[in-house]
Amino acid sequence: MSQTLQSNSYNEIPYESFPFQQTHPDRLATIAKLFGLQSPNVETCKVLEIGCASGNNLIPMAEYLPKANFLGIDLSANQIDEGNKLLKALALTNIELRCQDILNFNEETKFDFIIVHGIYSWVPAPVQEKILAISKKNLSPDGVAYISYNVLPGWHMRGMIRDMMLYHSGKFPDNDSKIKQAKALLEFLSKSVQGDKNPYGMFLQSELEILKKQNDGYFFHEFLEENNFPVYFHEFSSAANRHGLKYLGDSDVRTMSTRDLTPEAQQLLTKTPSMIETEQYMDFLRNRMFRTSLIVHDNKNPVYNLNSAAIVNFNVTSNLTPAEQNIDLHSANPAQFITHDGTTIGTTEPLIKAALLCLFESSPNSMTTAEIIEGACKKLGSKPPVAAEEIAKLTAQIGQTLITAYTSLPAGSLELTTRPIKRSSLISLKPRAFKLAQIQAGMIGMVTNPRHQMIRLGDFEKVLLPMLDGKTTITEINKNFKDLVNTNKIVVKDNGIQAEPNRVREIIQQQVENALKILAKNGMLVD
Repeated sequence: MSQTLQSNSYNEIPYESFPFQQTHPDRLATIAKLFGLQSPNVETCKVLEIGCASGNNLIPMAEYLPKANFLGIDLSANQIDEGNKLLKALALTNIELRCQDILNFNEETKFDFIIVHGIYSWVPAPVQEKILAISKKNLSPDGVAYISYNVLPGWHMRGMIRDMMLYHSGKFPDNDSKIKQAKALLEFLSKSVQGDKNPYGMFLQSELEILKKQNDGYFFHEFLEENNFPVYFHEFSSAANRHGLKYLGDSDVRTMSTRDLTPEAQQLLTKTPSMIETEQYMDFLRNRMFRTSLIVHDNKNPVYNLNSAAIVNFNVTSNLTPAEQNIDLHSANPAQFITHDGTTIGTTEPLIKAALLCLFESSPNSMTTAEIIEGACKKLGSKPPVAAEEIAKLTAQIGQTLITAYTSLPAGSLELTTRPIKRSSLISLKPRAFKLAQIQAGMIGMVTNPRHQMIRLGDFEKVLLPMLDGKTTITEINKNFKDLVNTNKIVVKDNGIQAEPNRVREIIQQQVENALKILAKNGMLVD
């Protein structure tokens, strides 16, 4: 496919871009340091994103990292124009979005982080080679490049469905018809094998459930574009090696663990001669379909045996919420902490219970290991240790738990960063949200927080956020809501039904107060 035709398809059917937490410089720098490498300063880094679409992954980074610099390139002029309109509204000066063919990228600038999400598998071989060439030429000495791609063996089965849809949709002239007909075929196939308990029928039904949730842009570019070239992981690693690069790890570091495998499989994998072979065999065992690989210059030597004492190199932020209000810190009674998706982590150790509680209370701000130890000891009614041996003992104990949580719990539950994360948790008389959040609330009903996570807003928050301009007082905000109620522009509910007039003011005040607390907890308010 020519670059022009591919550009036209993305102009006609835009690929909706979102923030991907796994691409954030914080994540990339942390994994590099976790595996014993020097990592660039995230606060002042230079970032290149190849295939940035409308910039919805890169723009939040620029908003929350004002001292860093960002460049995004994409072949779709329409999407670049859309992104630049948002940049103009935000008045950001540390980011450029440029309409450019990857093959014509000849910058000399060195970037600390290079991001290539959703591009590598979907372009011809010469463009893939150019992506790797850029990753070598333009990556700073301690830099990290992120490249995602479809992998085998998992994509063999999904590729089979793609082939069927391409065959059926090929009879239709326009892309909208192709999408509609491809979905109709998938629906037909699923219904035809409904009730079948064989692997083929179960797979078709599970794929239909997954694809029902996807927008047309994802569906078209994933399944109906001419280019989609899944590879085995070892093939990608070899391609990187040819360009003087080497595999560092996966941006979802949980996938590098063998904890979910049988003891027999874990034992056998200890005998593989290299990390590459270990990862490849894990792909075989898991039937993996997609990878988010990190690569570095081939003179780097990662160390994969994680040491709990290494926790001192990181700042820790946690979203783990205590399952009960009054945790017994002074006994061996078990305590549960819950992640955002309901996964729980339990502990009976008083020190660990106190440490996790400190992190919860500190959120959205991070804590150093020393701060965690001091806070945990205070909660336990003891003095922080002074002797180096005792400090090392507590550090190892806490470090073991935190590193295990980082490498096993759902992404975002507990984060390690190479820099301190300090966000305002105070609510001023004239609260101000980040400008990007104010705009996103009105445009898409979701906002990107400083941790590069998307937060879905309720109807109340969608109206509230644009009012948080740093000029409007909370009293005026309450009055604005009352005016909206009086003019029938919004409805305030009380226990699911429209509130009585004498209750409206009280409910509005309570909702504004609660919403501001949640926004502050998510680091969405500016000092």
